[in-house]
Amino acid sequence: MAEHNHVSKVAIVGAGGNSGNYIVQSLLAAKNFTISALTRPGKSTTSLPEGVIAKPVDYDVFSTLVDALRGQDVLVITLNVMAPPDTQEKLVRAAGEAGVKWILPNAWAIDGTNEPIAHDLPLMAAQTKVRGLITEIGKSSYIALSTGFWYEWSLAIHDAFGFDFANKKVTLFDDGNSKIPISTWPHVGRAVASLLSLPISDPAKGPSLEKYRNSQEFVHSFHANQNVMFESVLRVTGTNPRSGPARPNPAPSDSGRTRRCLAPQTGGHWADAVLALDVRRWLG
Repeated sequence: MAEHNHVSKVAIVGAGGNSGNYIVQSLLAAKNFTISALTRPGKSTTSLPEGVIAKPVDYDVFSTLVDALRGQDVLVITLNVMAPPDTQEKLVRAAGEAGVKWILPNAWAIDGTNEPIAHDLPLMAAQTKVRGLITEIGKSSYIALSTGFWYEWSLAIHDAFGFDFANKKVTLFDDGNSKIPISTWPHVGRAVASLLSLPISDPAKGPSLEKYRNSQEFVHSFHANQNVMFESVLRVTGTNPRSGPARPNPAPSDSGRTRRCLAPQTGGHWADAVLALDVRRWLG
């Protein structure tokens, strides 16, 4: 458990994933943490960095989750958007049973406390639910870290930032001038490591885990709009703008489509869920 005034034992779900991998690398670089990765039975652990402890779990057997989390100070959850909707609830309940004091929930992209966005996007409603569950159980505290969209991931997906590289087209949400906060994966990793390196409490009321207890905090690498990204893509690829015409997107007046492009738990497709998230964020 936590020694003196700092956490030291961190369990992570999704250690081999896109953001999870960078979080693990940054925690290892800090040299202050013992890191455990929750893995599924039969899943290869060869991709885990040296020094990370693999803890196989069965999400259908609650006791395996509790056993894996017992003795941990922090649980960091990074889940694929297509993960079963009850996965995070199982983890939160197991963390409470195991006595884990701090949880960084799967709430990385958009501000889940923004009520209009949460109303339009059931994916965000899930964030509200998990924060409430952590508070209701009362054994753990959460710090939800909103990083904005992940640049490396979103730029490559047409339904995210609107760039269709195969067909050399870009879909602009409104006029392409709206700026949003964006983070790179390395920045996400550094942010988590920096947060967990803070003291648990600080008598001088400086930054500490207690200061951020049960709150939504925000970090990002930069703000950018689609037009700036478009110019960057053209410059890096050496593409003539005429070979990749921008196609205005009628999404601003189509909030109904945004609500229909929901999360997997409502029957939507993965691409629709991504589109809904990004359209809603670009349009404010």
